[in-house]
This record gives sequence, structure tokens and C-alpha cells, in this order.
Amino acid sequence: MARVLDNYIVALNAGSDDGVKTGDVATVYRAFDVKDPDTGDTLGTARLTIVRLTVYEVQAKFALGRTFESVATDETPTIATFLTPTRQRVQVSDVEGRAGRGVVKINPGDLVMIERPTREET
Repeated sequence: MARVLDNYIVALNAGSDDGVKTGDVATVYRAFDVKDPDTGDTLGTARLTIVRLTVYEVQAKFALGRTFESVATDETPTIATFLTPTRQRVQVSDVEGRAGRGVVKINPGDLVMIERPTREET
């Protein structure tokens, strides 16, 4: 993720040179190591989806995406969080690493996976 442009638009540091196309779905996520509490051994890596974007403009070196679904917010998740996808506001976290209430916190450098939507998603 390159930059948050406004409350709903994010610039991605990949573009047509990287195979990104209009209509692609970009998932912004964070990766966390999962450790065994008894041994301290790393068991693997888990991904936490922060927000999903629909790519609507593509240039050679970057693309722009609009939010259409989020999973992680600074609020306590409920079952409705997972059953009701919403267009979510995004912002860069402040110095203390928090975003405003009901706002998804993303940071430049967060990992992004770009996928072609399936026929069911279009």
C-alpha cells in the first residue's frame, strides 16, 4: 500500500506494468507470526484482512482502489462485522497507532494481494 488519498481511496504501488487491471480486487492485510505458547516456536504466519478495495484506475506504476469491504476496525468485532460487509473509511494511523472510531487503520507498507474477481463477485 503506497498512500491513503482520502477516506475511501487508496493508492497502490503496483500498476499495469505489474499486471493490475481495472476491476481487480486488492486486499490489504497484515501478517503475524503465530507462536506456540509452550515452546515459543513459530507455528506459521496468519494474515489479518484489514480492508478490500476495487481497483478503478490503473497507470503504469500505480493503481487507485476504492474501499468496499472491511474486516478489521478498532471497534470490538461482532458477528455482524463478518456478515455485513460495508464500505469502510480508511486513514493512516496516528503516532500512537490508532485510527478514529469506526475507521480502518492502514499504514504505508501494509501488504497487498491483488486478485481478479471471480464471476460471482462481478
